Amino acid sequence: MVIIEVCVDDVAGVEIAGRKGADRVELCRELDVGGLTPSLESIGKALAVAPTHGVRVLVRENRESFFLSEDEVEEQARLIEQIRRTFSGAEVPLGFVVGGLERGPDGAVINQAGAQRWREAAGEHSLIFHRAFDELAEPTAALGLLSKLGYTGILSAGSTTGLANPAALGAYRNAQPDLAVIGSGGLRAHNIAQVIRSAGLSEVHFRAPRSGKTGTSEQVVEETVAAVRSLTRSN
Repeated sequence: MVIIEVCVDDVAGVEIAGRKGADRVELCRELDVGGLTPSLESIGKALAVAPTHGVRVLVRENRESFFLSEDEVEEQARLIEQIRRTFSGAEVPLGFVVGGLERGPDGAVINQAGAQRWREAAGEHSLIFHRAFDELAEPTAALGLLSKLGYTGILSAGSTTGLANPAALGAYRNAQPDLAVIGSGGLRAHNIAQVIRSAGLSEVHFRAPRSGKTGTSEQVVEETVAAVRSLTRSN
């Protein structure tokens, strides 16, 4: 089975994702800037109507950069802790999506102190390193660090273009089999099955924005989910 995750920016999107057959949602706000941390009120309402595999909450406060100061690292950790404590009794799985970079001699590297702090803050909950992963100078080498720190997986397109690169995604999966590689990057009904097959993915992630509007398109979710389910039925 391929787990389908839809990125949504409100509770109505959570309901649409569940109704149209998605397995899990990533919840955020302000998708126009790549997503920011949603409110506690939104998280609570989302958990009440979430699909079976639950909600992963994006924790991101810097709308302009993945390069974070020490204060921003700690702010994200405190938010994770607050959300974890507030919804400790959730009836569906609650996880977190987070990330941050710093500058190394050869380009962007994972903010290791931050990554460790966020892992501690999340406790036993699942923790995904977000699309900042695609900005790394040496992404394959970073997989071992995330595994060592106890991350659940990565969210990645396998490229810096924003479009899925199946070859890179498959290479990440083979390089670190204990980390979930959640494929993303322009996935829709017309291409998602091919990306899944080529990369050998077991989890995918996509947005489904309504044309020219905020919110989630029921049609895009329905068509994209159907394309994935058709693939799994044919195997």
